[in-house]
Amino acid sequence: MLGYDLSLAESFYFLRSYYIIITLCWLRIAIYYMSPPNPKVKKTNKRLRSKYGWVKGEFEYIEDCCAEGDREMRSSDLWRKLMESQGIYSGYGPTPEEEPAAGGPLSKDVLNDADLFETPEGLELEDEHASSAEKQKDPNAKKLFRKLIDKTHPDKTQNNDHVEDFFKAREAYDNNNIAELVALCMKHDIDVPEHLLEAENQSLESTIASLQHEIKTKQGTLAYMWYMTENDEQKQRLLDIVMKQYGQQS
Repeated sequence: MLGYDLSLAESFYFLRSYYIIITLCWLRIAIYYMSPPNPKVKKTNKRLRSKYGWVKGEFEYIEDCCAEGDREMRSSDLWRKLMESQGIYSGYGPTPEEEPAAGGPLSKDVLNDADLFETPEGLELEDEHASSAEKQKDPNAKKLFRKLIDKTHPDKTQNNDHVEDFFKAREAYDNNNIAELVALCMKHDIDVPEHLLEAENQSLESTIASLQHEIKTKQGTLAYMWYMTENDEQKQRLLDIVMKQYGQQS
């Protein structure tokens, strides 16, 4: 009888300890997710968001300049004469000896079969057969992308008003770009959990550094420098420098 009482007491003590531990764990999780962020982290986040918006706008501007400069350069008489002097065909489109490919860059069959609005894999519950690439998806990116689908996907909104943002969100999700996903959430009035601030700050810093590097690289291209010229004299001087460097390399 005494042995039975002791066993029951030990079982009760074990169960009570178990529930106390579980309760403390859940309490710690709740405090982590519900507590307000560090004021410094919040100020840093605000500054990085502003900087990210400016750098992204600058990158898009430089990219447009490069595209325009490349078109202008290749269609100019100066470039055509330079290429002809080197025995190189210049300009867009097929050479006189070539015929344009039938069907254009995308055939009708490809366009008809393609599902441009297909939701990326990995948003469903992962099973044992899920690819390692999908398992590496940032869970924060997945949560934000789910919310953005409801606001931007044509099947959800019953219109095409936010199709461009859906494509941006999908690309950001594929690249684990928390900064872009958060920016899109802010645009569509989607609440972003405050515990994502630190993760977003790291993503913002990485994205800003990458964009700044791309900006410097594009500013050093011939297309961008051509776009920045103001007259034919500057264009000719630029081509002379290019040919001089080409001659030294060859």
